[in-house]
Amino acid sequence: MSPPELPNCPPFNQLPARLEVKHIAVLLGFSESDIPILIAAGLLKPLGKPAPNAPKFFARVEIERCAHDLAWLNQATRCVAQYWKRKRDRQAKGGQVSDE
Repeated sequence: MSPPELPNCPPFNQLPARLEVKHIAVLLGFSESDIPILIAAGLLKPLGKPAPNAPKFFARVEIERCAHDLAWLNQATRCVAQYWKRKRDRQAKGGQVSDE
């Protein structure tokens, strides 16, 4: 995995109003595969009501708020860590593993 392109990332006020998953992953410091976990936990809310298999877009102002909120970042980091720990534990026990 290559390092995030933070030096080339423009300031929040120069980003478009709608951001894709790949952009918010870089801005928040998570991987793209962590974003669905945060959505399922209710920590991120996509714009509109997209179908489960539809591309998700997010409001720049909401992502900016999350990026500056230490409590939110802590909660999101713990949520992702717990998800992957539970998944590894199920896999180690021989249980069925799926991306829930």
